Amino acid sequence: MLEIITVIGAGVILGLQHSLEPDHITALVTLSKRDTSFMEFVQNGIRWGLGHSMTLLFVGVFLLAFKIRLSAITITFFEMVVGVMLVALGLRSIFLIKRKRIHIHRHGHEGLVHTHFHSHVTGSHHEHNHYPFYIGLVHGLAGSGPLIILILATVSKLTYGILFILLFGASSIIGMAFVSGLISIPLAKLRKYNLEYTAGSICVLIGIKIVIDGLLVA
Repeated sequence: MLEIITVIGAGVILGLQHSLEPDHITALVTLSKRDTSFMEFVQNGIRWGLGHSMTLLFVGVFLLAFKIRLSAITITFFEMVVGVMLVALGLRSIFLIKRKRIHIHRHGHEGLVHTHFHSHVTGSHHEHNHYPFYIGLVHGLAGSGPLIILILATVSKLTYGILFILLFGASSIIGMAFVSGLISIPLAKLRKYNLEYTAGSICVLIGIKIVIDGLLVA
């Protein structure tokens, strides 16, 4: 009885705590735009959590079922993959802001000169909405190693391990949805500033740090 209570408590608490990690939040902020609404932030957090939980569930159940222990090098490699992804997300955010910056074109036709506003942005909003899910998938891969090590060290049954993963994933979804909605409030008030550059730069720096830390461990 004590073990199942511990599994439930640890799954919920660690899942909520996991959603507060800076690299998770920063990655989602880089996908926001100046007109991103409160509900869009929350939806992005949910999509991230679903992707994150899906990876944890599939990888976690596989590792638990076959009693596979990931090596420290493998775990470090997965974390470095996340670092590379964060660098790419940060650079993408900075690049897109430059492309979306509206500027004026002046044209002349048959002696008449006119101007119009122009932006080089292209792309699909529908496709953009899937990015949080994909980011969550990668984050889940990096988090699966330490999580499974923790489970193997504390549970005696496969069913307890699966329950822990499910609770951890569900708590991560709830936590990320809440945090995403929360950070949308100050961001909405600061839209006139170029926060996209700041978020992109921070994302790049966090990614570089993760990669460097991984190289030092390896």
